[in-house]
Amino acid sequence: GLAAFVSAPITSLMPIIGAGYVVAFVQVMFVPPTVSEFVTLSSDLIHWKRWWTNRVLRVFLVFALSGFGSSIGTYVGAFKIFGSFFIAP
Repeated sequence: GLAAFVSAPITSLMPIIGAGYVVAFVQVMFVPPTVSEFVTLSSDLIHWKRWWTNRVLRVFLVFALSGFGSSIGTYVGAFKIFGSFFIAP
């Protein structure tokens, strides 16, 4: 949560590094996946609830959801900023 909060404004200005990359890297560093989770990856992929318990799939969820949230925030912020230039107060 903290990594996403800190990285989202910075990565919105630098599109080379996405917020999803930063948060997924932090997730892997603090909660590394085990070999057994790689072994059960194909069976866990079928069940939605197991995505949150398998650490490999959780990295992908963290990557996708934080990147999606950051992009929504970027677009909403851009529309607010550019909308204030074109709409008279």
